[in-house]
Amino acid sequence: MPDITYYDILQIRPTATDDMIRSAYRRLAKRHHPDANPMNPTLAATRFRAIQDAYENLRDPRKRLAYDQILKMKSWAPPSSTNDNTTAGLSDLFTTTRRTIERLMRLMATPSARSTHLSSTVQQGKK
Repeated sequence: MPDITYYDILQIRPTATDDMIRSAYRRLAKRHHPDANPMNPTLAATRFRAIQDAYENLRDPRKRLAYDQILKMKSWAPPSSTNDNTTAGLSDLFTTTRRTIERLMRLMATPSARSTHLSSTVQQGKK
């Protein structure tokens, strides 16, 4: 089973415009908001958080560019083993992607962070 992307969550194509992203987010957020789903608020809250996370990363052009680059790199990687636990896989995808994007954003923000990161990696390798 392929990884679920932010584009899949918002039910849009990777070529979607900002208006399309905003429209998809509003439509899905309204449908999956916990207040609109009193029969299963836990599931609704999980879906709503995933929708919010996808929107937050795709609406910002820098985060979206970094995310798209991550997707490109993943497409060149060998396939991982299949995971029958879809919920855990989805959670892991979001956590890993968010951390990677945050790391990339920090590295892009300050040139000195790059050298600090590299030197700390070298130090860890010496231990």
